[in-house]
Amino acid sequence: MTKFEIQFAVQQLSKHMQRWSKELFEIAVGVLMYGITTRLIGLIYSRGLDPHGVNVMSAYADATFNPGRPVGSRIIMYNGAIVRSKSAQHSVTSDSTCAAETMEAALASNDIAAFRFLIKELGFKMEEPTVLYQDNQAAIQVAEGCSTSGHSSGSKARHILIRVAKLAEYITDKEIHLKYCRTVQMLADLGTKFHAVKTFEFLRDMSNGYALVKFRNDGYIIPELVYTIKDSKL
Repeated sequence: MTKFEIQFAVQQLSKHMQRWSKELFEIAVGVLMYGITTRLIGLIYSRGLDPHGVNVMSAYADATFNPGRPVGSRIIMYNGAIVRSKSAQHSVTSDSTCAAETMEAALASNDIAAFRFLIKELGFKMEEPTVLYQDNQAAIQVAEGCSTSGHSSGSKARHILIRVAKLAEYITDKEIHLKYCRTVQMLADLGTKFHAVKTFEFLRDMSNGYALVKFRNDGYIIPELVYTIKDSKL
């Protein structure tokens, strides 16, 4: 429940529940050993460190375009750490990276709407739209174009419109604001593919809240394995 960084690995292993090979078994053992050796790293929430503000929600959505159905990932952040994470294969195929990314953003928008309602019921005001980060400019243009004019200016993107109609509605109602971020800063990328060690550690510790707390350096004891923001060259 707190090791969201291995969600993608578990999701990929779940495809092979029968006829295990030696290689797959070794990968499964490796994931288990990672969980054991990093057991002191879970989730840590903070007050005043999240650049979005105190009790202000933000989200990330990303997807990989592969043969067959894309793999998508979306996370919701609150006070510096994850409160919701999902990594799964899409139920339909996509014919472009733009289509896959836009679909995942639409799925993330439904999660955001649910959490906005929950937070409102708890008594917290949510007057500003929730920022949803995307690292695909075309996907942002399609969604925003659909919300402002009812259709996208690009004929090749029209087949995406039905899937993102609700996302466009959220944008129009100012519940969600799409914002571009660089791929190296896309935290949801943690749930779409395997990464090199340094990249993995950076995304993990930025999404679980430990990097923010360690960067503050106020004496709070943080595991040595946690990646530091100031040392990052990503």
